[in-house]
Amino acid sequence: MVAGNGDPRAARAEVTRHLRASSDALADAVIVRVQADAPAGATPDGATLRNLRLGAHAAVEYFLARLDASAWTGSDAGDRDESGRGTGDSGADCGGTGGAGTGGAGTDCGGTGGAGYDTALFEAHGRAQQAAGRSLSELLAFYRLGGLAMWEGAQALPISRDLAPEAIFALGAEVLATVDALSVAALAGFTAQEAETLRRELARRERLASLLLSDRPSAPEALAAAAAAADWSLPARVRVAVAALPIEPPPGAALAGPARVLAATVDGGRRALVVADDDEGERWLTRAAQAQQLEPPLAVGPAVEPEHAARSLARAEALLDRADVLRPVALSPSTAPDAAAAPDPDAAPFALLRCDDHEIDLLLSAAPELARAVAQRRLTPFDTLPERQRERLLETLAGWLAHPVRPQAIADELGVHVQTVRYRLNQLRELLGDALDDPEARFELSVALRARALNGDE
Repeated sequence: MVAGNGDPRAARAEVTRHLRASSDALADAVIVRVQADAPAGATPDGATLRNLRLGAHAAVEYFLARLDASAWTGSDAGDRDESGRGTGDSGADCGGTGGAGTGGAGTDCGGTGGAGYDTALFEAHGRAQQAAGRSLSELLAFYRLGGLAMWEGAQALPISRDLAPEAIFALGAEVLATVDALSVAALAGFTAQEAETLRRELARRERLASLLLSDRPSAPEALAAAAAAADWSLPARVRVAVAALPIEPPPGAALAGPARVLAATVDGGRRALVVADDDEGERWLTRAAQAQQLEPPLAVGPAVEPEHAARSLARAEALLDRADVLRPVALSPSTAPDAAAAPDPDAAPFALLRCDDHEIDLLLSAAPELARAVAQRRLTPFDTLPERQRERLLETLAGWLAHPVRPQAIADELGVHVQTVRYRLNQLRELLGDALDDPEARFELSVALRARALNGDE
């Protein structure tokens, strides 16, 4: 026999009354289901369980409020007017004894099928789960399992067996709508907390980077405190690298790349990266540069104490200014220890310029006029030669300065016959006289050739 003397709406209201009477048991069933079927590694701990118990009771109340305020109690599939609205009494009470009707659906019921019900508790649950380090999939699994428990609880009521198929479908739809609405609220809290956490993390890391890269050295105690706040292990020595920012930086670039690399935007549309000076430092730098889609080459400054990181930055910037006339090396990223920091395995090697490899170039760049004067004074004898002959003799001179009294080594480096080298050396002696055998003159000639290359004259 159908409950409610054959009236479908009365039967639905009767089911709602029974659910409300057993709301505590329904909430307990939600907790049992979550504990039993939570994903591996997601079994709630004591604190989480207390929060879930509170949330389970609130979720059940939310579900019942939806039933009170929805078409579940207000109409049935065969009882609608021409407008499609339910024909039950408008504004029936929330005890489930009447219909939601045409005008007052849920307006006095503490909820409007989800639209007006306070979901702050579920947003707070999402925030708490993110702050506790739980994953989003774990969070959503709680609500999915809770919805399943509520459905099973409703179906377990003897009176629910008398419901028409349309009513069963409507009841299932309300369960799904409840799960959806609460999951959305929890997701909003989770993502808001995640964004807030990232903002705080970024602010702490930016403060540390600012202290490290400040022109005025920061006290070691201040650096240590800022590093602890940023959860960044302060090494004994650091290196600073710099590269040009892309025209359109990718979203989230500020936190992209491995956590052990600090990043900060500096003048000139460049990005500075700070890393510990160790055997893997350059690997981490290239991964960070690739993750942030920086423009190669990446100029790497010398190793310095953390309080003098600004010096390393200044040298790296000076080196990058001369990148067009220097030869970078290509460093291929190795497999990253953690997958989250790993770059694209198909990414091309990243070009590096190391200050350690170009200290003389940096020295000459610091006094360009003086370096140019040395080059002009020492290389003037070559000005009268035809261009092709001048270039051949200058490359032979460079070979002689690198391999003095070793014609065969020079020949191997230049890819010519040793007799050709001897012939050119005789020409050089005619031009330079005894300078090839004078240590001070040879040093000045080396400086002159480096300065000429830096000025783009070769």
